[in-house]
Amino acid sequence: MNAYPTLSMTSPKLFYPSIDSIKFHNLVDQKITLNVKLKTHKNIDNAVDKFTTIIQTATWASQSKPTPTSTRNLLLPVHLRSLITDKRRAMAHYQISRLPSHKSLYNRLSNSLNNHFLKYKLDIFKQNLSNLSTFGGSLWMETNKLLQYKSSLPPLTKINNSTTITDENKAESIRQHLSEIFKPHPDINNLSLTFMRLALNARLRRVRTLLENKNHSRLKIKVFMYKTLLKPLRTYGLQLWGTAKVSNINKVQQFQNIALRKITNAPTFISNYTLNKDLSIKTVSEETTRFYKNVHARLQTHQNLLKDFSTQTLPVNPRRCFKRN
Repeated sequence: MNAYPTLSMTSPKLFYPSIDSIKFHNLVDQKITLNVKLKTHKNIDNAVDKFTTIIQTATWASQSKPTPTSTRNLLLPVHLRSLITDKRRAMAHYQISRLPSHKSLYNRLSNSLNNHFLKYKLDIFKQNLSNLSTFGGSLWMETNKLLQYKSSLPPLTKINNSTTITDENKAESIRQHLSEIFKPHPDINNLSLTFMRLALNARLRRVRTLLENKNHSRLKIKVFMYKTLLKPLRTYGLQLWGTAKVSNINKVQQFQNIALRKITNAPTFISNYTLNKDLSIKTVSEETTRFYKNVHARLQTHQNLLKDFSTQTLPVNPRRCFKRN
């Protein structure tokens, strides 16, 4: 029995990213011949063998680097390799003797190996996160991996649950669906802000690992991630919040307070005002007013006649329709 971990080599491949594609195509064009007889089985076999040989030789000739091999197990620390060796030896002794003492020794070594492996993976994860930076694209690639998800697209169906095939049927199904969905809502501002809060919560859950632990990323990078990944969701359409209720705006402000506390790991006695001020992040009301004033300042010189129908109500000071007693 081999006491050391076995090396898991990668399966051999023909094409690697280091292959020069232009050189490969040129070599194939030079060696391939199209006037080949394919009348008998022997002719077909010879043509397939010749074509395979051309592909292999062109691939090997266009490689700029040697074929990579997997050496992941060779990178394990010495203490992990020794624990694997002790565990395998204890397992061998227990399989031969079947004594309870040998079984308890094997279980103890197995649990110790699992704990050390978990700590080793956590250290690698923390090291990779500490190396993230806004320069070089490392932070962008890591966040892009976290935000990527693939969802299967179901086929379009009609009202009678039959599948649409032609383009006309698909267009008609989409038209009917949109006519049923886009209808006036009695409280459109409350509905849109509720959807926004749900979208913000979903996005925060996806990047929570990078934001919460103070050992993973620096505070500057965390704030930068908040401004690039979370803030654009709540500032989209911010110019149209002129008639929004203060209670609805406070829901978005509550999300910002929660996100900033997760970023800074701030204790409870630190106020939300202090967090926003120290991190140089404007509140939702201040941001809404700034966006609103910028848009209406640009509308004064716009040529579209619809600019006269825009509301002149500030988001933080909505117009009251009734007098209070």
